[in-house]
Amino acid sequence: MEALNNHVLYTPTKPAKLVHSKDLVKGQRYPLRKMLRVDTKYGASILAYITIGGEKCKVYLPKSYNATISDADLEELNSRRLDLVMVDQHFATFKFEVVDSLDEPESGAQASSKAAPSSSKA
Repeated sequence: MEALNNHVLYTPTKPAKLVHSKDLVKGQRYPLRKMLRVDTKYGASILAYITIGGEKCKVYLPKSYNATISDADLEELNSRRLDLVMVDQHFATFKFEVVDSLDEPESGAQASSKAAPSSSKA
């Protein structure tokens, strides 16, 4: 019976909710947890895992970001504390920037702009 008392129950984590670029607020900072290059039925794309109001979410970045961000860039960006910011939206065209997190302890953090040209679909 002692073994049962030491048993730890496994609780699966809730999957990240998929949000669309149009649902993000222009100028709002979203803590960026990680970015991955994924294959979709529409081709390769960058999937950004962000936090919205404490909820884990994911958003596909515009296709132009896939061509602009290299695997080395992804590795370097994922090693830092960053925020995702939608800086422009015009109809179905979205432009994002990845910037140093405001929560980062370094006071002189510079904005890191890994932004591709505007793209028409997210």
